[in-house]
Amino acid sequence: MGVRNALQCSFLEAGRGPLFLAYYPPSPTTSPRGGVLYVHPLAEEMNKSRRMVSLQARKLAALGYAVLTVDLYGCGDSSGDFREASWDQWIEDLVLAHTWLQSKIGKGQGIGLWGLRLGALLALNLTPHLPTPPSFVLLWQPVLKGEGALTEFLRIAVAGDMMSSGNGVTVKQLREKFAGGQTVEIAGYEVAPELAHSLDKLKMADIELPECKYYWVEIARDGARPLSFSARKQLDAWSESGINVDSRVIQGEPFWKTVEITDCPALIEATTGMLASGS
Repeated sequence: MGVRNALQCSFLEAGRGPLFLAYYPPSPTTSPRGGVLYVHPLAEEMNKSRRMVSLQARKLAALGYAVLTVDLYGCGDSSGDFREASWDQWIEDLVLAHTWLQSKIGKGQGIGLWGLRLGALLALNLTPHLPTPPSFVLLWQPVLKGEGALTEFLRIAVAGDMMSSGNGVTVKQLREKFAGGQTVEIAGYEVAPELAHSLDKLKMADIELPECKYYWVEIARDGARPLSFSARKQLDAWSESGINVDSRVIQGEPFWKTVEITDCPALIEATTGMLASGS
């Protein structure tokens, strides 16, 4: 394969069962830049995003980064069922994956975090649990509140019910099931009430962030539009607290939810450029 190292897939032993890892070794022809730990989004968005993540990971490996992606417990090719998943378990999985990646690159090199959608919120929530602060945090189309992500997910169940039975189930009714301790099935994923309750409590604004470089990238069909209002509000709050953020809007399709698997070349180009220059 020339000078490019091949993708390495393996399983990492964890407390509740093996976790699937995909490791992209850094190019041997460039100076090492440290590691990058990717945090995937919720449910089917993870599968829709696999191609884009792989394309970006290969670009970062070519820059000299060691990139690790991990399927969290109950997700993808890792152990467990989605109904058994919990936010705390996912944090434990990521800490373990971080330790594994650190052992690959050596203690002297830093590790950046890269999260997509709900994975961006999870990456930020992970930071206080790590032994060392991240060297940077890259947020792709970040979710600001877990409650909003859960509501969006529940609307898929509402739409599916309208198409199939027409019973007219509502988001409120589904949330009442969670409150009553029931599991709710959404597009083939069984969501436990414990995970739902954790999501509802999560807010980006409540997370105390470590000092490092932050990258915030939104994708829009109109790349000329400004950042969303909620994003600008959050970034203003971070700026007041001294958090440095490079924020951009990139033209492209929302590949994490398109019917067909979709690429966003402009996003890969912009991300690669940001991490290559550090600005």
